[in-house]
Amino acid sequence: MDEIVVYLDELGEFASFAGTKLHVLSVMYGSISTRRGTLFYDFVYSMLEWSIERGCDTMMVQILNEKEKLVAKIMFDEKTEGFEIDNGFMTAVGTAGGCISVKDMDDVMGVWLSFPEGGDAYA
Repeated sequence: MDEIVVYLDELGEFASFAGTKLHVLSVMYGSISTRRGTLFYDFVYSMLEWSIERGCDTMMVQILNEKEKLVAKIMFDEKTEGFEIDNGFMTAVGTAGGCISVKDMDDVMGVWLSFPEGGDAYA
């Protein structure tokens, strides 16, 4: 799990060149398959790209174990309209047993990617 956090921290360095702050917090224990790790990274990358296009200043990523799931929560510093998820990515997430959901909170928007713990057939 530590490797994905290192990669996301490096992605945060790239984000700073575009004027966006990417904060990563991981409180996840255990390990995940390479496929799910790749999907977590691709998820954060695509959300970062989307937020930069819309001029968001800050994006926070939290990776954790929650209710028998491995979850990546992304929160933006403001509500942003027009969010869409690529169909190919949705298919890849579904094939790996995952789910993406959009959370509309008071002043911010969140997008969650989750996988059930264990049972990863695509290790």
